[in-house]
Amino acid sequence: MLIVSSAMHKLFIAILFFAFVSCVEEDHFIHYSYDGVTITRVDRGNDIGFYYGNYNSRNILPNANIKVSYRGFDGFVDGYLVFKEDKIVKIVPMGGLFKTVSASDVFKIEEFNNNIDFIKWEDKFKGNYHNIYRISNIKKAEIERNKENKTAVKAIYN
Repeated sequence: MLIVSSAMHKLFIAILFFAFVSCVEEDHFIHYSYDGVTITRVDRGNDIGFYYGNYNSRNILPNANIKVSYRGFDGFVDGYLVFKEDKIVKIVPMGGLFKTVSASDVFKIEEFNNNIDFIKWEDKFKGNYHNIYRISNIKKAEIERNKENKTAVKAIYN
């Protein structure tokens, strides 16, 4: 018969509690703003939700306009947020699984039919993003890339 001491029992419960708490995913909010328009991004693990508007709490979030997921060891998110003069924002995906969840006239996914068209489009603004923000699941790379390319889009990382 195995006898477990009170100290061992407490240690076991503490380890289980720590394992459970460390698995709970915390929401991380990022706000991208340009010319009076804000896109709210909420990162939760390997899933990202994008919302047209300024939201600060998961409790008041509507359905995401666009969701992105990335899985596995080599999964990643890469793309562009493009703020247009008419207050329309488009996401141009380059990596990750982008899906429209809640259709919107002012916030949508724009994909190119082929790489040649995409490369021509991207070459037009290299070095001067201005109204464009390159998004990534790697925040440090996202910040550096946008600083190097002189974006005018303001990003606030919470």
